[in-house]
Amino acid sequence: MKNLPRLPKIIVITIMLFPTAFSLDLNSVRLGQGEVVLDEQFENFDQRTWNAGPKWGYGNTASHKWVSVNSALTFTGVWGFVFAGSSVWQDYQVETTIDFSESTHAGVTLLLRAQDSMGHNYYGIHLNQLGTASFRVVKDKAPARTKQIPFSGGSIVKLVVGVVSDRITVNIDGKRVANIQDSTFQTGRIGFYVNSGSGVNAKIEDVKVTRF
Repeated sequence: MKNLPRLPKIIVITIMLFPTAFSLDLNSVRLGQGEVVLDEQFENFDQRTWNAGPKWGYGNTASHKWVSVNSALTFTGVWGFVFAGSSVWQDYQVETTIDFSESTHAGVTLLLRAQDSMGHNYYGIHLNQLGTASFRVVKDKAPARTKQIPFSGGSIVKLVVGVVSDRITVNIDGKRVANIQDSTFQTGRIGFYVNSGSGVNAKIEDVKVTRF
């Protein structure tokens, strides 16, 4: 019997990839890894210049109802949108302080990667002074996705949100409460949507945006 040629050995290597938890280091961003592109304290404010100015636009709501009271922004009507920034903003962090101390049944939504000035398409972090919070994806004015976020309420709330690629991280009062993955929107402005029903709206004390 003739010797058969020796076949080469075939080695099969199987590589298993396990997803790792995403974590945006908000402290490192504050220490300078980024450019501060908006830092608003609402001290010297003239709402008549918003729509034409480089910073703020009021969308489809009456501009005269957005007012600065004691260095805080509030809306004197029932509900309204306000926007800031650029449509090309992609990865950024938003820091803001919400004052519910004088409001009644108020809700505030921080808008991220907003696609238009009408409030039809955006990511939103919604806070209600009664103690509920949620992440929202709004497309064509309708909720496409909603995810509840832990929130126990409070009269003064510090909200810090980062959007990097398809990841959204949410900190409330210094505590990480959500890491969310969503790729619906890639870029867009920031903004706020307020709604008090028939009550008094909350106040927005400050807004800081860092791009990175």
